Amino acid sequence: MICQAGKWPFWLSPRQVQVVPVGTQFNDYALWVERQLQIHGFHAEAETSGKTLNKKVREAQLAQWNYVAVVGAEEQNGLSVNLRSRESEKPLGVFSMVDFIAKLDSEAMPSSQPLRQFEAFQGRLPAALKKTTLPEPKEPTAKSPAKPTFQKQGSLQLRKAANEKFAALAVDEDVEAFLESHPYVKGFEPSRADAELFQQLSESGAPTTPNLRRWYDHIESFPSSERSQWVS
Repeated sequence: MICQAGKWPFWLSPRQVQVVPVGTQFNDYALWVERQLQIHGFHAEAETSGKTLNKKVREAQLAQWNYVAVVGAEEQNGLSVNLRSRESEKPLGVFSMVDFIAKLDSEAMPSSQPLRQFEAFQGRLPAALKKTTLPEPKEPTAKSPAKPTFQKQGSLQLRKAANEKFAALAVDEDVEAFLESHPYVKGFEPSRADAELFQQLSESGAPTTPNLRRWYDHIESFPSSERSQWVS
């Protein structure tokens, strides 16, 4: 440490940033910058005396401040600093406060690993760090009930499959919902689909859900000769 001759590396330095206003009218902003740096864990001081700008910058350089942040009207308006480094003869330029803090963070502690971050334990992080974005609830939209579709019974296998499907009530939920606001399975007129579904349910067992049961009893009230004349 003695061989540093007062030039402490940034992460060890007791004099990291001196904030220098170009005039006393910018002292309040210089104090605000000082406060922001301190909040983020850096050692900073604002030089708010009545000395000239050149004198304040020169004294900061002799005192081996790592950085001198000059602030004036442009920096106050943009919430930024005009940065000078002890290691560079030329000014580094204007940095927004966000970029300035990010630059200092990158120099704060030499390490090959990210600091101030939790590592996962068996794939888990502390609960406070888990940020889950919940999907916004969607407003319900009015949809007309979809008309149920039925397989054409072109073979014994399809007929058997359809009977088992209705017997297990695998698709009856859609039919049940549709029949809540419609008297027939295709709308408001009886069709061959009503006759076919009625025949399937008659073979597999009468339905138990309320809308389908009401529909079934209604279709049963028609003579079979009339049901056979229904067309799609």
